[in-house]
Amino acid sequence: MTDRSTETVAIIGAGSGGIYLVAELGIAGFKLRLHDIDDSRLSEIRARGGVDVEGDKGGLAAVQCATTDLVPAVDGADVIIIVTGGNAQSAVTRSLAPLLRNGQVILLIQGNTGGSLIVRRALDDAAVEPGSMSPRWITIPIHAGGSRRREYGRSSESAGCRSRPFQETA
Repeated sequence: MTDRSTETVAIIGAGSGGIYLVAELGIAGFKLRLHDIDDSRLSEIRARGGVDVEGDKGGLAAVQCATTDLVPAVDGADVIIIVTGGNAQSAVTRSLAPLLRNGQVILLIQGNTGGSLIVRRALDDAAVEPGSMSPRWITIPIHAGGSRRREYGRSSESAGCRSRPFQETA
């Protein structure tokens, strides 16, 4: 079993999906970095050092870095989760392309049909040689439990839903 405290996860997108992932993964013990192009979504998280999570397994879901700069968010991350919605995946991937390293896993959350194809095309367009890095795609691997998170001074319930199991695509 992998020691979660040694796995670093970069979450790209600090909307409701990204904040939910911070809450769940932070409480689970992963080292987290959070990126968004809108600093107003990050400032309170940065000031607090994370997101307060309520419930049986509540506490502070710590965030090592909350930034608008992709470099410190993804440098050395084991997993990069793109949680921006399908319409932004191509642009995010073009920005990520020069920063990606071999062995990093890219997860697409809220993806389009064919999201991995969109990301692969964006990497091709950015002239990332297929042999220079080999990302692995996993789409929609989330199980949303019944936890509560407190963000920006308000509470919100997460939906109690279960998705299909992990499926890796090429």
